[in-house]
Formats: sequence, structure tokens, C-alpha cells
Amino acid sequence: MPDNYGLKIFYVTGKSEEFEIAQHNLNKECGMLEFATKDDLWNWIPLSSVLRIEYDKRLSQIIALRDQKLKKELK
Repeated sequence: MPDNYGLKIFYVTGKSEEFEIAQHNLNKECGMLEFATKDDLWNWIPLSSVLRIEYDKRLSQIIALRDQKLKKELK
């Protein structure tokens, strides 16, 4: 199972950044994208600054594997 995945953020300014992250959270209450990189650096980005967010295919793999594990545990 992948232990990290790619994140690319496109800002309203036209700039973009890429990160290798271990976890993320969209905190709608405070309007922030919160994430930790694979090197354990924590980041907070205001959603008002973000135009688009892309995650790579590894996140889909992690979600699919987690779902399979949960189904097996429920049986």
C-alpha cells in the first residue's frame, strides 16, 4: 500500500505547487486545506487562495485498499 501520495495545488494567482503528502483534510469550518508531507512538515493553506486541487492515482489506490479491508472486517 502506498504510504504517501501526490498533491498539486493551483492558486488563484496562477502559481502552482506540488507536494508528496501523507495525509490531508479539507477543514470547511475554518476554510483551510490542512496537510502533512511525507517528511512530517505540516501545512495550512486558505481555500480562498486555491483555484484547483489535484491528487494523484496513489490516493485512489489507498482508498480502494482501505475499503476492501473494511469490507473484510465487517464480514
